[in-house]
Amino acid sequence: MATRAAIITIDNRIMTSTYNHYDGYPEYLGKALETHYNSDELAKKVSGEGYISYIDDETGEMNVSNPRDKDIKPTTDDFGGMGVDDMAYELAKEINSMGVDYAYLWSPSAEEWLFAPTAMKMEDFVDAFALGIDPPYEDDMADYDSIDNMEE
Repeated sequence: MATRAAIITIDNRIMTSTYNHYDGYPEYLGKALETHYNSDELAKKVSGEGYISYIDDETGEMNVSNPRDKDIKPTTDDFGGMGVDDMAYELAKEINSMGVDYAYLWSPSAEEWLFAPTAMKMEDFVDAFALGIDPPYEDDMADYDSIDNMEE
């Protein structure tokens, strides 16, 4: 059974996300992102794939084979003109439409991946990802939950 995940970056109010089909739970995909895709450049690379079957947590190698469509583009949305709460709500709606179990958001200011299970109540999910949207989009944000703070 697949544990699906969304991998997301936001740069200049443009959200880019890719779908990861297998092993999307924090102990596997979360650790792979933290270990192998832990910079702005690498986070943008992985979020720009469009479709990933899985990422090897030991090597960081992406398996991007997709049996149905070899050329799936990443999802992009322009959040221009939105406040941080509206951006987070739109992000939550996009993630919900992907049908994933987990979502990972790169936080450039914290230089780490934030994650949340998508089974959270919408308000909690919005709050979780509002914290990962970086200045100049907000005034005062704290770290919500990072892979480093993940419970075993």
